[in-house]
Amino acid sequence: MKRKVVSVKQRKEILVFINYYNSKTESFILSQLEFFKKKGLDYSLLAYNYAGSEKGIYSVPIGSNFKERLANIKLNSWKKLWLFFSSLKFKSGWNLSLYQTGLHFLDHQYDFIYCHFGTNGKLIAQLKNISVINAQTQIIVQFHGLDLNRKKYGTDYYSIFNREVEYVIYGSDLAFRLLQEFTITKPKNLKIPVSIDFSKLHEVSRERDIKDTVKLISVGRLIPLKGHEIALNLISLLKLKTSKKILFEIIGDGHLKSALENKIKALGLEREVLLSGWKSHDDVLKTLAGSHIYLYTGIQDQDGRVEMQGLANLEAMALGLTVVSTDVGGVGEIVLDQKNGIIIDPNELEAASEKLRNILENYEDHNHLRLEAKSHVFAHYNMDKVYQVVLDILN
Repeated sequence: MKRKVVSVKQRKEILVFINYYNSKTESFILSQLEFFKKKGLDYSLLAYNYAGSEKGIYSVPIGSNFKERLANIKLNSWKKLWLFFSSLKFKSGWNLSLYQTGLHFLDHQYDFIYCHFGTNGKLIAQLKNISVINAQTQIIVQFHGLDLNRKKYGTDYYSIFNREVEYVIYGSDLAFRLLQEFTITKPKNLKIPVSIDFSKLHEVSRERDIKDTVKLISVGRLIPLKGHEIALNLISLLKLKTSKKILFEIIGDGHLKSALENKIKALGLEREVLLSGWKSHDDVLKTLAGSHIYLYTGIQDQDGRVEMQGLANLEAMALGLTVVSTDVGGVGEIVLDQKNGIIIDPNELEAASEKLRNILENYEDHNHLRLEAKSHVFAHYNMDKVYQVVLDILN
């Protein structure tokens, strides 16, 4: 009698490379990592200067400047010597960032390395090029927008991807157009937009009736491209147009905090505006669920950077808020004027404030926008659907 042979599927070794794993971690990355775990994907994590002790999370102990990196160099083994001299093939080797990143791979190898941000993907591609990472390792690079600034990086900055990277992921039509400005031709391009896990939204309660106070909200780092100063000017105009009580909460931290605090005082909006600082993603969702209007006044900053998508826009739409947004970057692919939201012009604040007043005074008349927004996000930005192609690759 012949013995039946049962084939066992070999476990894939997967590494996800991100910038930080702490309060600075981008919400869209945390959401993706949580989703991968929920789907049973076993992966390790690599992050810069990780100081924790959680199993499966590794650190790239990279200094903030060359002097700090040089002080951490310890060439006390032949493998480290080999890595150091091999890394000098690239500019990133001369500033020691390639060496510091490569240390992890002297003792760890993977079947797949999933890199968030093109700049991290470039380091991994360079390490594969000098054989620190196995030639069989498949590299996936997901771009997010700030890494697609051609003025900053130059047309050929990612050219090594043509030799060492298997997949490039972008999230919007705008991101794809920006990718075309770089000489990236060989990797397979996949459009996988930043999406949301609808199962998490079911965990937060939603109270939408306007009672005493109309709650507006904005979520994002306090940096120029988010356009928070425009939002404050808009709230100042709105305050003069309505008798309703307004509370505008801005969630996020950043270097513009002091400037925004001063502007709030100058406009006399201390009672109407709350800078609540950083919140966990779960707390952000709870705050969104208790709000009425999501206000996004993003702009193009002086370096030409714009929002590629905006996770908070999607979450607000999925949670049934009325979304009022500028048409900037890739946001216009999500928020469709008079169909699932309201588009405003940041240069026409009087008209924009009138649109906001109309929503406040006639909230129920905009139910069709909120229903269409939920339907649109579920159809096009649902993690269960959108990320299946990634799970198929990694599995």
